[in-house]
Amino acid sequence: MAGARGSVESAGVLAHRWCAFDARRPEVRLPTTETLPTQPTRPPHPAQEAEVLDDAFAAWCRLPKRVHALALVVLVALAVTRYADLLADPEAWIDESIYQQGFLALDAGRSPYQHPGFYYPPPFAHAGAFLLARIGAESQRYWLRGLNVLGLVWVIWLAAAWLPAPRADPARGLVLRLAVSIFLLVAPVGVFLGLRVGNISFAIAALALTAICWYPRFPIVSGLLLGLSVAFKPLAPAVLAVLIAQPTHQRAHAAAGRRCALAAVASMAALCLPYAGELRDLFAQQLSTLVEGRILSTYRLVHLLGLPLGRATVFALLTLVLMVFARRYATTHCRVVALALGAVVLTAPALWSHTMTVLDPVLTMASVLAYRNWSRTRARAPGSAHDRAAGSELVLVALGLAAALYFKSGGFDHLADSVQVMFLAPLLLAPLLLTGYVLWASSRALPSP
Repeated sequence: MAGARGSVESAGVLAHRWCAFDARRPEVRLPTTETLPTQPTRPPHPAQEAEVLDDAFAAWCRLPKRVHALALVVLVALAVTRYADLLADPEAWIDESIYQQGFLALDAGRSPYQHPGFYYPPPFAHAGAFLLARIGAESQRYWLRGLNVLGLVWVIWLAAAWLPAPRADPARGLVLRLAVSIFLLVAPVGVFLGLRVGNISFAIAALALTAICWYPRFPIVSGLLLGLSVAFKPLAPAVLAVLIAQPTHQRAHAAAGRRCALAAVASMAALCLPYAGELRDLFAQQLSTLVEGRILSTYRLVHLLGLPLGRATVFALLTLVLMVFARRYATTHCRVVALALGAVVLTAPALWSHTMTVLDPVLTMASVLAYRNWSRTRARAPGSAHDRAAGSELVLVALGLAAALYFKSGGFDHLADSVQVMFLAPLLLAPLLLTGYVLWASSRALPSP
């Protein structure tokens, strides 16, 4: 009994000593969100004008399908009415005759590239020969004219997509977009000349522009459309460089761009490789022509300057420049679209007045950015130096728009090379400067509310 009592007393003494020691220990607190040291955070990137353009395109995409259908029907009816004489003429226009000669040569077992002026890839030649054998020359011409009108209307309606519309008054926004579309349909000289010669540039531009505008959402389908456009008329091969070289920190867009480019390459290979022999004939012809006459292109400018550079070398150098610009500036949807369309103008084998129609979205973006800057500056500081600078900027953009919408190729071919350069360089620089303006002005910070 005594031993048990002693054991209990010993245990009590030890417990008392432990509690006394525990009371002397300093209190330990677990770190909380209030006590943890905070890392310095970067301030959020200010909103930019590019977001206004991207939001405008997103709002256009959200329009009800019946609204898009109604607008397209109105524009098609206007186009058919405005250009009825050109569309209904039973005689073949200049380019339609060239197409028909190439199709007939292929149907007879000869190379279509024996005929001067036929610069189109083999898939287009074979598709045209197939259609010619099935429905005849006259019906084929009307089919091509119909596709061209539909492509023209679609390009113009897509150009109006980048116009900001007031959310509180959607009807006003629709009227604004229709008004701009009607202007782009009836005013530019390139529209009349494109239909007057019967060139398929409008249909090809519609395919390429659809791919460029929707590649973030539908990269594979967009790539197939882009490959199809290049396989029928090589307006937009340099767009692949812009899509591939997007900054990697824009992960979603960069990944979609690479998938789109891969699908485009696969589409071009599937369409062109079965005609490898004819493709070699086309390349041999393209590398030695399209630098003289009434053609406007960077390649002709290089030729007139007397630089010892072949067309393949010039295209490679231009592609590298475009990749550098894409790596630096292709950070938003509208900038990718602008840079891609600028690439079309910079690297197109032949640039005519009707080819410039593909640049219509860039013209819309430049107009919106210049007007927004001028109106905002005029409201905040009328008569100031900033106001005068914004007004000068608006005038310069208007001059660029006039040059892009109303220039006509040719007319100075009989002059000396140095004089031709003086005429040719501004016509090429105007659309490129407008593209550069969109890249620069869209990076402006939006004013704080």
